[in-house]
Formats: sequence, C-alpha cells, structure tokens
Amino acid sequence: LPAAPALAPEPVADRDWVVHVQKSWHPLPLARGFRVLLPWHEGPPGGARGRDGRAVLRLEGGEAFGLGDHPTTQGGAAFLERTVPALAAGTAGPRVLDYGSGSGVLALCAAALGAGRVLGVDVDERAVAAARRNAALNAPAAAA
Repeated sequence: LPAAPALAPEPVADRDWVVHVQKSWHPLPLARGFRVLLPWHEGPPGGARGRDGRAVLRLEGGEAFGLGDHPTTQGGAAFLERTVPALAAGTAGPRVLDYGSGSGVLALCAAALGAGRVLGVDVDERAVAAARRNAALNAPAAAA
C-alpha cells in the first residue's frame, strides 16, 4: 500500500462563514414548474409565480432532508407534475402522502399542483418542525 500523505495544518483567513455558505447556494430549479428560494434569496414570496412562470417554493435549509437538489427529489417533483394535475381535473384533487417528507418539499409541490389533501409524515421531529415552517412560508400553496 502507498504511504498516507503527510498532513499539515494550514491557516484559513477569517471570514463571515454564514455569508460565504449562503453565496454558494443559488436559486434552484425543481422539475419544470418550480423554483426553490432560500430565505436570503430575493424574489417573490412562497406560493407566488416568478418572472419565469415557475411556482416559488420558499424553504429553510435546516437539518431536514430535501431542498430539491437531490435526484430523487427532482424525480419525485417531475412525477407529481405529470400526475397531480391529471388526477385533479374535474375533482376535488387527489390525496397525496409524502412519506419520509423531510423538509416537506414534495408535499409543497403536490399542494401547489392542486392536490386536494396533502399529508407529510416523518419520524424525525426536526424534520416535522422544518416542514411546518416551510408550509407556513409557502401559504397559500400549503397549510401548516
């Protein structure tokens, strides 16, 4: 086996790490019809439409999984875009269960697409708290 590389401490310039991290997170397209904005992003409120016609989802990061950047979240949102409007046509809208909902991003997508009732479920109390905050940020697209 090759020898492990030598490690040496290296000083890092002091900076505002919160601002540094925030600058690395840009508004995120989610499937075809959504754009995820974090609290420090400028733009319309959650539940509104942006200039690009996409529905805006306002999300707080936090400890809950799901800001929309993971491939499974992108795929889930695309599936909801294809199925919820078709099922909602002429009805009160389908019921959607987001099991293991994390931040609630897919539940918010379903609500914005016309689901009649949406329920997000998670075993992590921090995820449930984050999903409730995110639902409040996106009214009228969702209710807490």
